[in-house]
Amino acid sequence: MKHLTRLLALVLCLVTLCGAALGEKHVFAASSSEPFDGSTPLLTLYVCPIYGADCMLITYEGMSMMIDGGLDNQIEDIQKMLDEAGVDHLDMFVNSHPHNDHLLGFLAMVEQGLLTADAFYTFFPHDYTEYTVSQMRAMETCKEAGIKVIDVEDGSTIPFGDVDIRCMQSRLNKAVNNLSGVLHVQYGDCTLLLTGDIDGSAQRDLAKRYDLHCDIVKCPHHGITSLEWAFMKDITPEYVFIPHGSGDTQMDQDVLKKYKIPFGFASWGMLKMTTDGTRWLVEQHVTDPKLQKDKRLKFY
Repeated sequence: MKHLTRLLALVLCLVTLCGAALGEKHVFAASSSEPFDGSTPLLTLYVCPIYGADCMLITYEGMSMMIDGGLDNQIEDIQKMLDEAGVDHLDMFVNSHPHNDHLLGFLAMVEQGLLTADAFYTFFPHDYTEYTVSQMRAMETCKEAGIKVIDVEDGSTIPFGDVDIRCMQSRLNKAVNNLSGVLHVQYGDCTLLLTGDIDGSAQRDLAKRYDLHCDIVKCPHHGITSLEWAFMKDITPEYVFIPHGSGDTQMDQDVLKKYKIPFGFASWGMLKMTTDGTRWLVEQHVTDPKLQKDKRLKFY
């Protein structure tokens, strides 16, 4: 554990050495930086350590937002993330797109009475149907649970205290993944981009239409499809997290290593990224000893 913590610290310290011309750096390993002094409210992103699915949680000043909800056989991991954050009720659930691996875990928890929520934010029509899509089930579950459904689209914003959350969506390609909603999160000087499952055409489209620069980015589509350099060049991130294992993400790893962008795998253990609006502190607790022995899984 100590060895892995040191590796993460080394990777994140490297960001202070590369790309200095881009300006002040914002991302640091929690183990290599002073803790926050408690004078400013903190925004925290938790990334659930699950394979083949996405589930994240943002908290700020007693408010909570889950972004995507994993699979229904990943409820135990999702519950651990919620427990770590001290959350038993969501102010909002934001679904990037209604594929099962981004939705079924949340729906199952609501249906089983394990989780409540005030609002469900969707980028898709309520009657949207497609293979492995559960949008209509989501609408029915929300109706039965008394969860308000709120439609969002390209250019919308989501209210979250002093945090600016801007929604983006490409419509050039009608594939479900490429229609994923993307969230640009800004608190003070610190920024975060959550990319859903967008593939190449949507990445290029958003890069043309928006200033996507941010400190931390989620690798699109679990890191298993092409990561466009035109997209990453516009973002110029200091750290990228891949919400999946490393076995089938080699192509995106190669892009990130080529351009010296530090990255890590969320599947190693829950990632926690906290900011006071001036800097991010990133920490990860690796709990599975088997992963520590997997030579493919490395921080770069």
